[in-house]
Amino acid sequence: RAFAFGDLEPRDQILAAIAHHDDGWERWDRQPGVAEGRPISFLEMPLGEATAIWRASIERCREFGPAAGYVVAGHFCALLERFAVSRADSPSKRKLADAFLAAYRRRMESWLAELPESLSPPLARHGVAVLQMFDAMSLWLCCDERTKCEVLGSAWFRLLQKVSLTRPARRLSGTVYILMGFARRKRT
Repeated sequence: RAFAFGDLEPRDQILAAIAHHDDGWERWDRQPGVAEGRPISFLEMPLGEATAIWRASIERCREFGPAAGYVVAGHFCALLERFAVSRADSPSKRKLADAFLAAYRRRMESWLAELPESLSPPLARHGVAVLQMFDAMSLWLCCDERTKCEVLGSAWFRLLQKVSLTRPARRLSGTVYILMGFARRKRT
């Protein structure tokens, strides 16, 4: 089944997960690591520090309920599988990555079992995908100054047909076709 953007159940937990999925960064943000006189990017962070922050984020969101914990754990597991595993260039880093994935996959299964039967695993995975979409869009907006249009499509988000964003003259404009035709907006 294909889900639309509005198919977020339990909606309050999924929205809390989206809003709070980076709460684990709070302590690190107060005193960030510094290298060569500048704060360390989350892309440069040692794997052990990143997974500790992700754990804190997951545990914070789990307080909102099992669906929120599932969605945030799924998000960070996907990040670890997609990006950080390439940084696991030593046996100790690989072991750390494998331990994180194993622990949170088990917890995700237990959280899924706590949900009502009407909330299927595909719907829970949909919540993860929606969180990842908003996370990637926010990173696009805040991580780099861009002057050219960038089209984000299925390679970025499984749910999107097309997102076209540009930031000329420090003003966001673009066309967004979100979630398989569920919403269609032009914003300038």
